[in-house]
Amino acid sequence: MGESSSPAAGEVVWGEVVPGSVGRSLPLSTTVRQPVGVVAVNGLSGVVTSTSPGRVESGGVVYVVGRTPVRVVQAQEPFWRELSRGVRGEDVAALQELLAAGGYLDAEADGDFGQATEDAVEAWQEEQGLPESGVVGLGELVAVPDLPVTVTVGEAISVGAQVSGGEDAVLAPTGERDFVLVVTAEQARLIPAEATVEMSFEDQQWTGENDKSIWPHCAVLIWPHPRGGGGGLRACRWCSVSPEGVSVVGSPPGGCGW
Repeated sequence: MGESSSPAAGEVVWGEVVPGSVGRSLPLSTTVRQPVGVVAVNGLSGVVTSTSPGRVESGGVVYVVGRTPVRVVQAQEPFWRELSRGVRGEDVAALQELLAAGGYLDAEADGDFGQATEDAVEAWQEEQGLPESGVVGLGELVAVPDLPVTVTVGEAISVGAQVSGGEDAVLAPTGERDFVLVVTAEQARLIPAEATVEMSFEDQQWTGENDKSIWPHCAVLIWPHPRGGGGGLRACRWCSVSPEGVSVVGSPPGGCGW
């Protein structure tokens, strides 16, 4: 008879323990909803000759009136006046940051429109094919709080339309984000109370965990700030909306936006 591979009675058998986990993953599609609001009004008069809605970065053109392009700039305060030599303020600093990012200004954005800033504006205008006045007219820049972002233009800003100033010009996402995840009743039964939920889009990722102890009939998902860096946590909940399915909908009291 051959030798048995089973350990003899009383024999000590050693093995290696490796930390790990077992489980299953359930890929689902998630929609992020966010209200869109007006972030800038038009400050030019004339005929709209082109529009360029979509994903924009600081300095991007969103529409053109005549031959004057209107560019978005990341700034918390609106551009409310002509910017020229001798002017000081936060609007000047926002312009200087735009010029420095484009390589036109080699100086600190100090909010003081001096000779260096004027020279930088002239170089910027030359590259755009505009008159080299060294002055940025009211309406040529519109402030958007966060860039890059996907923007749309107002109904009045359409090619061929006559504008006179004051029209809603640039609309962008504002306010809280809501995460909407719809699953079937069968899928809902596969999601345990302690499940970890991960959402990813491009280079951003959100991770949260259910806590069914907070609402009797809802799970609560706690999401960290998508950009990291101490942005805090926000709660979003999911509730049953019909016998056919379950919808994960934010936000509960306290909100789930950033």
